[in-house]
Amino acid sequence: MKVRRKEIFKLFASNLLKGLIGFLLLAVVFLIVKKFLPGDMVETLEPLREQKVLVYSIFFVSEIFVGLIPPEVFMIWGLGEGALAYIQVVAILAVLSYLGGIIAFYLGRLLFNSGFMNKVKSIKTFNDYLVYYRKYGGILIFISAVTPLPFALFSFISGTFNYTFKKYISFAAFRFIRFAFYGYLIWKGSSITF
Repeated sequence: MKVRRKEIFKLFASNLLKGLIGFLLLAVVFLIVKKFLPGDMVETLEPLREQKVLVYSIFFVSEIFVGLIPPEVFMIWGLGEGALAYIQVVAILAVLSYLGGIIAFYLGRLLFNSGFMNKVKSIKTFNDYLVYYRKYGGILIFISAVTPLPFALFSFISGTFNYTFKKYISFAAFRFIRFAFYGYLIWKGSSITF
């Protein structure tokens, strides 16, 4: 049991550290752009703010398929229209991310009995991962929900490994905490000047 806790803590801590480093790098880029970009950055993003459906759609698709674009980029896009509007943007992004994870989960479940997955299931490595995932499944979902581990990928894997949906949505709900925390940091950081 002690070894398991150490493994889980190490996985969580290393990914949380990666997330904080990534966030700090994004914050530095944000501040540099804010300092050296002619004009107001919020004004620069104004044309995209008019295209909310397009931006939300890009984010939603990203959250279903691997999540290549960090959610924090979309949170930065939401700045500029006041606190209440920003909270609304972050809340919409959080809901879209959660729903995107659920869709990824069901895509994994849909592919579970496909011919391709039947071939994959016969590979020893897959079965080794299956044992590992069954041992740590919920913790892996939690860690991917709050750290930079790809949430969509772990959602897909959860469905593929036929993880219990009820447990999945419980662990995936921690995604809302990540959005609230990073949204708050971005809001506070947007007022920094130098």
